[in-house]
Amino acid sequence: MKHIKLIFVILPGLFLLAACAGMEVSPTSAPQQEPESTPTPYSVTIFKAENEIKASQSRLDDSRPNIIFIFTDDQPYHTVQFMPTVRDVLMKDGVNFENGFLTTPLCCPSRVSVLTGEYVHNHEVYTDRMPMGGAPKFNDTSSFAVWLKDAGYRTAYLGKYLNDYDALQPYGYVAKGWDEWDVFLGKNLTADDDSGSSQFYTDFSISENGKVVEYKGDKAIFGADLITQKAVDYITETRDEPFILTMAYYNPHSPYFWADRHDPQFRRA
Repeated sequence: MKHIKLIFVILPGLFLLAACAGMEVSPTSAPQQEPESTPTPYSVTIFKAENEIKASQSRLDDSRPNIIFIFTDDQPYHTVQFMPTVRDVLMKDGVNFENGFLTTPLCCPSRVSVLTGEYVHNHEVYTDRMPMGGAPKFNDTSSFAVWLKDAGYRTAYLGKYLNDYDALQPYGYVAKGWDEWDVFLGKNLTADDDSGSSQFYTDFSISENGKVVEYKGDKAIFGADLITQKAVDYITETRDEPFILTMAYYNPHSPYFWADRHDPQFRRA
């Protein structure tokens, strides 16, 4: 029986060192509740596809693997031990790069290095904001999205893109090379405005292929859940073509929020 190869790439917080603000921020206080001695055990959340139709025979005969790139934000490496699926499935049965180095441990420069494979002195996005960095500084005509699209791949980017993305015109701009584009929009945060980051968890707006869509009120959904469900739907819809899917979560960047269903799994102080 033939199977399509899947390559999973997980970059936890750019190996801990890629800070988004580059400056110290204030911790976020958890809501005051009665102390709980033992949190509820970890449980898996299942996101369902609309249908489970298998890939076509022509796709099974195609040797090009699908690539799923999972990207978290500001995640300390030691927290991976509390992610059983990552630890016991992907890391156990995959390749774990234990020696990882960043030449520029800052959010936007590191993300551009991921997109281009270039050192910062080559892509010249040195900081998170103009005039030395940020999304307006990045020349997006050369990235792995463009290269893979030229190789016959479908391409999708979901989640957080680059700092100062909102400054790109037109508003909700779709970067070159991406067939599917679902990217968070939000005000340009400063180092002392960390609480504003909460907008990427609830009551947010995203660019859906250039169209600004608000997820508020009746459409409210936890940010990571939206990205995950869109990813599942994309895999289903693109099953007959080789694809690269980039899932750039804002989690676990501060302030530290989680979906309501996970309340029992956190010990409160």
